[in-house]
Amino acid sequence: MIADIRRMWTRGAHVLLNGSITIRHRSFSKTVLVGVLGVVLLYIGVAGIVSTAVPWGNKSDTQYHIDYVWEVYNGRLPKFGEGIKYPPLQNGKSVHLTASHPPLFYLIHAPFLGPLLNAGKVSEAIAVGRAINIGLGVLCVLALAWAGWVFGGSKRELMAVAVPAIGALMYRFTTLNIVFGNDALVVLFATLAFIFIYKLLKEGLQPKYLIWLGVVSVLGMSSRAPYIVILAISLLAVVVAAIMHGKGKLVRKVAYGVLLSSIIAMAVAVFIGWFYYRNYQASGSWFKSSPDGFTGGRPYKSLWDVLTGSGLWSLFYINSSSAPFISTAVTTMAAAGYLTLKRKKIKVFYKQNRAWTITIILLVLAVIGILITQIQLAVGYGSINFRYLLPVLMPISLLLAYGLLQFKSTRAQLVSVAAISMGIVTLLPVAASTTVSKLVPAVLGANNYISKIFVATKANNVPNAITVLLLVIFVIGSILLPISLFRLSSVKRKLFTK
Repeated sequence: MIADIRRMWTRGAHVLLNGSITIRHRSFSKTVLVGVLGVVLLYIGVAGIVSTAVPWGNKSDTQYHIDYVWEVYNGRLPKFGEGIKYPPLQNGKSVHLTASHPPLFYLIHAPFLGPLLNAGKVSEAIAVGRAINIGLGVLCVLALAWAGWVFGGSKRELMAVAVPAIGALMYRFTTLNIVFGNDALVVLFATLAFIFIYKLLKEGLQPKYLIWLGVVSVLGMSSRAPYIVILAISLLAVVVAAIMHGKGKLVRKVAYGVLLSSIIAMAVAVFIGWFYYRNYQASGSWFKSSPDGFTGGRPYKSLWDVLTGSGLWSLFYINSSSAPFISTAVTTMAAAGYLTLKRKKIKVFYKQNRAWTITIILLVLAVIGILITQIQLAVGYGSINFRYLLPVLMPISLLLAYGLLQFKSTRAQLVSVAAISMGIVTLLPVAASTTVSKLVPAVLGANNYISKIFVATKANNVPNAITVLLLVIFVIGSILLPISLFRLSSVKRKLFTK
């Protein structure tokens, strides 16, 4: 019997992992696709359980996001000074905390949530909205996988799995639904922008890449204001690509690059500039609708307070998961991995692949730019949150994943341990901190985290079958990811290819 089971397992693994699949005239290893599927399942498992366990109206921001959807569905945009208009969610406040957000996220949700909201079915609408957001998250996983493939060089198959595994399982990404956050759109469009930037720098100013970069730029600026940093990097990249691949004198190449960048900038201004002008009319700022005196209940912080505070600098090493010790371990191990790189190989690579090198410089500038916006927003009455770094989730994930992969003896399992651990510790505090599980700790014998998850999801009227399915999905993902990474790491590869 045991021998038969072993043979069946071996045969199944052979069919599942060996060979390749052709997608749009390109051949992809089955092992890579299984690894990406594992990441998708891990993400759906964690984000799904979070979304079904946390009460539908758990956070105050959810009210404003949902009201925004309702107002868009009924043909208008919210205004900061008018507060929430949707009757079931009105809170007596004359402020609207999401009125400054561009409308794309809410336009996506409006056709699906609007009819439910008009019927007064708020919880059902939020449930559908969270499901849509998980779908957007899956698109982000696929985009991160593509980025890992593009930027991975000769390690592209391994990086196509490792990059989304690290990025998609980060705490602030998997828990966006707690506040009905719209950051996933920015992650998606920023990741695609970085890919098209690299394509332009490597292959030249091909019309298809310029058009796609323009489309992504419009969509990104239609999602959230911090995308302005990614837009600036994109415009700069077009000029640099013109210098690298253009013909004639430098002045002519620069002029051509500036012309193309201006066309993209004009497209952004035409399609979404009106909304930022609306913010400017309301507050004197292009990127907010609230007046300067609005505190949001937070204490005032000077620039010095922000720069010297532990909250800012801890973003780099303890905020990628809900357990600081895991975040610190991942960051430390990744940093240690870079110490094993041989300088000679790196130097040779820099000389051989200018496009990749320049792209990395631009990615660093993007991270610095987003960090500066975080500091700028925190000064005064703002806050510091790892969530505000999500526009550069791709370069952060790329950095951490590549560092963790340098320990060849671990066969890429540091990435598996990091991703699965981040997923597990995301579920534990969610289960432990839900209002329902605290109020009724004895129901279903809720003396452990799994049973508390069932208590919380049941309180949200989620069938137990869905909760079981999400847990099973998480377990399957936890099996597929390490198997894929282990097999991919067995192939000997150089540091990079040209």
